[in-house]
Amino acid sequence: MAFVYGCGWEPSGVFILPLVKQFGWSRFEVSMLNMALAIALGTSGPLVGWLLDRTGAAACIVTGAALTGIALILAASGASFTALFTAYLMIGAGIGFSTSIPCTYVITQWFTEQRGLALGIFASASSFFGMPMILLSTHLVQAAGWRTAYAVLAVPVFMAIPVVLMTVRSRPA
Repeated sequence: MAFVYGCGWEPSGVFILPLVKQFGWSRFEVSMLNMALAIALGTSGPLVGWLLDRTGAAACIVTGAALTGIALILAASGASFTALFTAYLMIGAGIGFSTSIPCTYVITQWFTEQRGLALGIFASASSFFGMPMILLSTHLVQAAGWRTAYAVLAVPVFMAIPVVLMTVRSRPA
């Protein structure tokens, strides 16, 4: 949750002005990228729920993290509005597959006592990691450009995959 949401959603606003400057698009056009992300995130929910019941949480989370990481790399190389729009759709779907729904599913399966506390800790994960990613993205955009910032954001997302594979189990044995 922290790595994927923190690198995919939280810093998305950092890229608005650099993309306006680079491509000459209006702020409205660039804001449509974040709209695409939000729509893909929201509409992926039913599919994620269906897949959770069939494949388990780890498969969903890994798929979503891989999709998000690949999409961040595609965004780094994006040269048109269509390319970036597609990348943002993929980021949104990846976040949907790897964050709120599967993580909530795992927590509700594992915790019978203090479930509210566990959910509260989980909910804070995106902001906990998102805040430094916003600062890092801002610094990278200023120092090395927006393309580098997107590419660097993909690294923690890919790093989450082996951790998920080693630790996430949908239900206790």
